[in-house]
Amino acid sequence: MHPGRYNLDLAQCMLQELEAYLLSKELFWPLGCKSTRNDPPYPRLTLGNLALLLVELDSQEEGSLPAQRPQLRALHRTYEKTLDQWRVATETKAAREIGARIRLWNTYLEDFFREGIRAGSYPYEVRNRVMLEHLYPLAPQDDQIRQYRHQVAALDGKLLDRFQPGNFIWDAALQNYYPQGQYPFLYGQPRIPRAQ
Repeated sequence: MHPGRYNLDLAQCMLQELEAYLLSKELFWPLGCKSTRNDPPYPRLTLGNLALLLVELDSQEEGSLPAQRPQLRALHRTYEKTLDQWRVATETKAAREIGARIRLWNTYLEDFFREGIRAGSYPYEVRNRVMLEHLYPLAPQDDQIRQYRHQVAALDGKLLDRFQPGNFIWDAALQNYYPQGQYPFLYGQPRIPRAQ
């Protein structure tokens, strides 16, 4: 998890460009603003990245950012207002991102279970799976999304069949936002396949 100041600056940048992003054809939007020289580069804007970022900020507000509460509430209002104003564009973008995140997640799992490739990157790669939970409510509730949900359920079954349960793998401040019942894949790691 990045420091609160970095996350606040990034959220402000993403929300300034959210409307233009929703109305564009771009799925992974390069931000016009840049992080400071000593900070990691900003990720591209997607609805999934923005949703995860807002959860991180909420978790940081409870701990180290209570003075930023009014600013954080304003960010949430801007987020909700923009999505409501551009509901059809939001649904379209969310549906496209769901498809892209499923492909990324599936590719990672296939590589992992075939050869144990990138085992150490599981805590990062599982972000794609978590983003799906944030994207479902933003997408249209149609046949395509139902098919996506079935596809993800099959991937979850494959993962959890080869899973070693354990402690929460992300920053402890996020644990209340991702309960084990809904996010079992954040509580442990997949077992590395044995060599054939």
